[in-house]
Amino acid sequence: EYFRDKLEIADFYLPNRKEATIITGKADPKEACQVLSEYLDIAVVKLDKDGCLIYKGGKFTFVGSIDEFVRVDSTGAGDAFFAGFMYGIIKGEPIEKCVLYGNLTGGKCVTAVGCTTAYLTEQELLSMAEKYKDKIVYDY
Repeated sequence: EYFRDKLEIADFYLPNRKEATIITGKADPKEACQVLSEYLDIAVVKLDKDGCLIYKGGKFTFVGSIDEFVRVDSTGAGDAFFAGFMYGIIKGEPIEKCVLYGNLTGGKCVTAVGCTTAYLTEQELLSMAEKYKDKIVYDY
């Protein structure tokens, strides 16, 4: 209830699994997405190292994490995810691709110590998004 008026004016809210559980009272990410969809057109829950879950139009889509990225330090991962996600939004990409961009930028960020040490250039991001487009699983 506390977050109702805030969620109703948001275009996107990108909680991780723990945050989604606290806000919705649902431990299952799918159930949390369904609760969030009461306030948002598109619900996204980040599943940490496991990827992200999207709920849109009554259907779930899963976007997997990038296996080649090995975590060294998680500092800045959420902000890096958001940067990739917003890049996709600004470019007018479908939500699934925005989340893939987020997984790529967030995943790359954790491969070195510090929040700005490891990053992708725009060209690297686009190339990797093409390489990993199979990480998007529709009707999940």
